[in-house]
Amino acid sequence: MPPALRPGQLDLSKEAFAKLAGLSTGRIPITWSLLSPSTSDTVSIRYKTGSSRHWCGIQALGHRNPLARLEVSTGSGWSRLTRTEYNYFLSPDGTGCGGPLRLTDIYGEQLTVDGIAVRPDALQPTRVQFARH
Repeated sequence: MPPALRPGQLDLSKEAFAKLAGLSTGRIPITWSLLSPSTSDTVSIRYKTGSSRHWCGIQALGHRNPLARLEVSTGSGWSRLTRTEYNYFLSPDGTGCGGPLRLTDIYGEQLTVDGIAVRPDALQPTRVQFARH
């Protein structure tokens, strides 16, 4: 099993690494930065198969910057949902399903989305997108 990555390290496929150095080298020093893609598209929201007002999985797609969190409105504030390894944010008791959503990117920018119905497997466009960084 390979050693755990430290912050800032990248784990490349053998093919990608071979383009930079011989495989026997093992590790090489690099510098890299995350770039926000230019896009005229807006963020879209998809509810997972089986979602209802009693349980839902929410996926944000087409966001320019990586998401740090997704929250749902509870009427008395915002509730942060847990992200799964398959990239859906889950509300196991249905809290916030079908209500306003708040997306926060890794830079702290927040977008609020209203009017997204619980329609499983339907890609629903929004009118919002994160700024480029």
